[in-house]
Amino acid sequence: MGTDSTNAASSNGSSAVVTPPVAAAAAPSVVADAPKIEAKEVAVPPPPPTVSAPIVVQKEEAKTDNNNNKPAAPIPDDIASLDDVALQLSTAAMRLDAQTVSTLLQSNPGIHLDEDTTNAAFRAVVNAVDRAEARDQPIPPTVPQMLHHIFDADLQHLLTREKITKNVTCMMPQTEGLTTHGLNYVFDDGEHKNLPLEEGRKCEDGNCCDKCSRNIFPTFAQEDEIDFDAYPGLNTLTFNELEKVSAATIIQFMRLIERVRRTMAHEYGLDLKTLLPLQAYSRKYVAGTTQKGGGGGEGDFVTLH
Repeated sequence: MGTDSTNAASSNGSSAVVTPPVAAAAAPSVVADAPKIEAKEVAVPPPPPTVSAPIVVQKEEAKTDNNNNKPAAPIPDDIASLDDVALQLSTAAMRLDAQTVSTLLQSNPGIHLDEDTTNAAFRAVVNAVDRAEARDQPIPPTVPQMLHHIFDADLQHLLTREKITKNVTCMMPQTEGLTTHGLNYVFDDGEHKNLPLEEGRKCEDGNCCDKCSRNIFPTFAQEDEIDFDAYPGLNTLTFNELEKVSAATIIQFMRLIERVRRTMAHEYGLDLKTLLPLQAYSRKYVAGTTQKGGGGGEGDFVTLH
């Protein structure tokens, strides 16, 4: 950019205006019998010089890529800032506009739903399901689409939290085949705590190592996600008895199950579609009567397989 100037520009790019001194002299006049008056030249001090400099905008040198020394592509002026993208993403998520959310995530790598937006979108999903149920209408197709985005965002948030990894003693059932304990384990989820175990490990192909490890996420579920007042029946949920369970509880349970599934796929490098939860239920754990240290009381020591 530059500015217009009526001043004469000098060779060094600046311009100045200087007013030269003005000499004023009065011609002597002669009057009879009048005293002689002489006028002297008096230099009038010049005004201070006015200097104006044109505004010069320096162009930023094109950045180069260290890998190929080619100038990086300039960022178009019409690209929204990250704050704008986050605002658009939040607005679309709470409106259950899954298509816009998908477009924003695909066109802005590295951006994902933050925790506040994810939780707000989840509440919007629950409200949409409740409205559809109250009106005896189908669930909007954007609900499952938005849930996929919520589940993916949950994993991203979990990976930023504390994780404790440790080796544990491998444990396996004491008996094989169709035993009473084995059948109870399969058909009665309340009997899981009573399955007799022994040290060791047995894999389907017989090629597993003798080490077992556990990854523990102390904040796998946040306090508000396991609030039994907000999600009644969450601590005793089974898919065999859902008639009187609220939509909020069912969807919250699925949210936690999907977090488990995605975490397992991430930890073991598996394709997510290869993991399918065949049995899913929730229980407030109570130590069994046949486990090591178990006495049936809450908080008793118990060994988990």
